[in-house]
Amino acid sequence: MQSIGGASQVVPDPVYVAKEMTPTDRLLISMSKKKAVQEFPALAKSGSPLNLRFVALVKKYQKTAPEKLENTNWPYLFAQEAAKQL
Repeated sequence: MQSIGGASQVVPDPVYVAKEMTPTDRLLISMSKKKAVQEFPALAKSGSPLNLRFVALVKKYQKTAPEKLENTNWPYLFAQEAAKQL
């Protein structure tokens, strides 16, 4: 588990990863999380509607479309999707 943008809300890490995560992959994911929080500050607020929707999407895709978590920009993409759904 990791926090998003240093926030107290914990975001589930992907359970399924088909390829080995490289240090570059980890860096890109971290940058994507930072970008997501910068664009959507409510994402970092534990219990906010956006945060709850984001966490729900991560859990959903872990089960139904784990390949989406192979994209190193998944945090930002999921944040965009969560925001559109609100």
